[in-house]
Amino acid sequence: MAGPAHEPYDDPKLQGFSRYFNNQTIKGRANVSLATLVFLFTGFTCIKVMKRKDLSNMPKSENSEISK
Repeated sequence: MAGPAHEPYDDPKLQGFSRYFNNQTIKGRANVSLATLVFLFTGFTCIKVMKRKDLSNMPKSENSEISK
């Protein structure tokens, strides 16, 4: 065998950003996927809020034409 499947989480050579977001530990991979999901959800929510805000500023006549 080539060695252990993963390195310990408290490995001294993992410092700073790479300690929490690495591809060598299960916890690091989970942090990367969680950060990706949070980024996508935040972007989706911001886009939805901005669209809703833009439509609410329009006059009623223009707003009703868009919804048809």
